Formats: sequence, structure tokens, C-alpha cells
Amino acid sequence: MGGDHPPETIACELANSLDGEAVLFASKKICDGVSIECKVCPETIEMDDDPLVAIRKKRQSSMIQGVEALRSGEIDAFITLGNTGALIGSTKISLGMIQGWSRPALLTLIPSATGQLAVLDVGASVDPSPQRYLELVEMGTMFLKKQGVTHPRIGLLNIGVEESKGRDEMRQARKQLSKLNNFVGNIESMDVFRGKVDLLLTDGFTGNIFIKTSEGLATFLLDLFSKHIKLETDTVIKNINSHLTNNHYSGAILLGINGLVLKCHGSAGSHEILRTIEWARKLNA
Repeated sequence: MGGDHPPETIACELANSLDGEAVLFASKKICDGVSIECKVCPETIEMDDDPLVAIRKKRQSSMIQGVEALRSGEIDAFITLGNTGALIGSTKISLGMIQGWSRPALLTLIPSATGQLAVLDVGASVDPSPQRYLELVEMGTMFLKKQGVTHPRIGLLNIGVEESKGRDEMRQARKQLSKLNNFVGNIESMDVFRGKVDLLLTDGFTGNIFIKTSEGLATFLLDLFSKHIKLETDTVIKNINSHLTNNHYSGAILLGINGLVLKCHGSAGSHEILRTIEWARKLNA
């Protein structure tokens, strides 16, 4: 619910591809005759709903019921395409925050020249304070250590590498981050994919635009290559696509809360959701 595609189509495609148990929270019973369990929720939080109002008034919505199922232990992970503000608010209220952290943050993995790059935040903290960036470092570092990156190199997404670049809060954030021995410095967007850092810090507004632009450009280039290169180089395209796919998941993990929650783009189709489910299983292992 909340995505750009008809939920019936997405759910039926998922049901035919899923390997393992899953529960679908939807506004009506869909995909009869398939193995996926469907829990009917009479309400839906729309993308243009006010998050706080929706959390309070739509307790029977698919999102709230999914979060509650995670809290009760009925499910191991919750994935949604819905309203990001409502998701952040409902998870913070129902699941609670990990001690020492003030609010959730969204982290996603993207491919780089050296493998994977974690980007944080990509949609939760629109206007973070300089101190908030230190909290993001703690979140991102804890996550990456669980992935085997023991001493992640940290960069701050900015319009230039110089200390004087960026808005005042960005300059203040850089000043705070410069006290860390693994802080590389400011990173311009054109250098993000060169593998200079393992954790890229940004505010949720800029991060969300950056991620969506990068994904759109990658899709555009792959489609362009496929249309115009010779057939004998199909293997090259497959290898490039494999590198991009193996080092990128289509969702973002919500860090800082007591539970495993992942957020997909509203434009995600069944393939992207399956990739996110795969990621959730790896994180839960």
C-alpha cells in the first residue's frame, strides 16, 4: 500500500517468487489461491496524509498494523513503500529508540569503485543539527561493523572539498566531524562513487535527491547501452549490471529503532521489493 503500482499486481508477483513465509498487510484480500498470508487492514495511510494525524487516527492502517506485528514478534522484519514521515513516527512510538539515539535515520547501500558505500541519511532527518551528524556516525559505524567494515572511512557530502564550502550548519558539522580520526573530509557528489569513503553523511533532503538521481541515471545508462552496443558485448553489460545489483539493495534500513524496518521507494516494483526482502533476511540472519 502507498506505492505507485497497483498493490494487487505487486502482491501476486511477489507471491509467485517468494521463497519462505511472508505476511501482506493490505486494505483488502488480494491474490486468492496463493501461499502468501494476507491481513486485511481497513485503512491506508496515503502519501499526502499528515504523518502525525495519520498515526493518531488511522490505527487500523496497513502501516500501523505492520509495525505492531513487528513489535509483538509476529514478524521478523517489516517492509513498506508508504509515507516516510508516518513510518518514522509510528516506529519511534511503537518500537522505541535504541538507548542513546534521538530519532531514526535511513541508510541505504549503493555500489562504488571499491564495493559498497553506505549513505546516511536518505530521508529521515531533513534538517539535522551539527551534533546530529555525530549521531549518524555512530549509527552508520555500528551498522558497517556488523557488515565487516571495522574502521569505516567517513565523508560529508558537500558542494566542495574546502572547509569553507556549504551552508553554515554544514561547516559546523564538518568542524565537529574533523575531530574523528577516520573522517576523510567533504566529498563532492562527482567523487562519491570513486570509493574514497565507506560512509557518506548527508541530510535527508539532499540524500533522498542524490539517491534517486543516481538510480535514475544508472537505469538510463544501462538502457542506453543495451540499445546501442553490439550483441557480442552483452556479457559486458551483464557484468556491469551484476556489479550494480550485487552492491545495491532497493530499500533503505531504518536505523536507531528496536526492530528491523526497511523502506522502499514508492516507485518500487516486485523485483525491487524482492531485493529488499533478500536484504532483510541477510540482516536478520
